[in-house]
Amino acid sequence: PRLESKLQVLCDLPYSMEIYIRGGDPLLLEFIRLRGKIAHQRPAEMHETLARVTHVISQGGAMLASEALAAGLPHLMLPLHRETELNATLVLRSAAGRSIDPAASAPQFKAGLDAFVADVELERRTLDLARLLSERPLPDAGDELLSALARWAPRQESAAPRTAPQ
Repeated sequence: PRLESKLQVLCDLPYSMEIYIRGGDPLLLEFIRLRGKIAHQRPAEMHETLARVTHVISQGGAMLASEALAAGLPHLMLPLHRETELNATLVLRSAAGRSIDPAASAPQFKAGLDAFVADVELERRTLDLARLLSERPLPDAGDELLSALARWAPRQESAAPRTAPQ
């Protein structure tokens, strides 16, 4: 909703920026480029892009929300449907981002965007959370899962076979 007005606000900001719009109109992408921003014609390589940016703005897809969190980047979400609303709720609960109503007017969007970019405490919390996640051995992490399976498998082989209930 009101994508053009939000892009106008974004392009008026004095920051370098990379923008991808799925199915973006070529004229819209050219507008972004003429404003000195990078307009991707296809999805960017996120591992490269996230290394270059300080903040993430998106509709709140699960993959990008996870990647931004793991990279320690504050995430501003404009959730467009139920899945992205749930993702935004999870990011907000973790104190790693903010959410703006996608139907917000351009002045409302600019006010929310300004607050998001100026929130140095949000940047610190997000980076701290990413560090915590990277250092914490999660039970479902790949290596931990394989070790747990190896410990579990021999016990199962030695256990008496179970019969299914009749």
